[in-house]
Amino acid sequence: MKQQKERAELFNVMAQDAVRIASAWLQERLPDRFGPADPTLDEQSNLWRVPIVLAYPGIVVGEVGEILIDAESWEVVSHTDIEKVKALGLELGRKHRAKVRAAFLRARNA
Repeated sequence: MKQQKERAELFNVMAQDAVRIASAWLQERLPDRFGPADPTLDEQSNLWRVPIVLAYPGIVVGEVGEILIDAESWEVVSHTDIEKVKALGLELGRKHRAKVRAAFLRARNA
């Protein structure tokens, strides 16, 4: 039982590291409305899969890509093409325009 708890705690720390790395990588390449979501560890390939999401204050609009991070070296080894991420973001933003506007109004009025 203790070993499971230690593994879970280690997993959470590693997941936070994957989010931090993905966040820094995204910040260098995309506008602030793109960010990382909860990562999953692909134990077979030893990679963290970090979804890229389009988000605004108070709302996550949807997933627009993925970043793969090596779980040992902590290097970004692959990612969805930046232009594809931007195009999917634009498409989702248009599709959910009313929800995005409502989220901005709620944030402004809070």
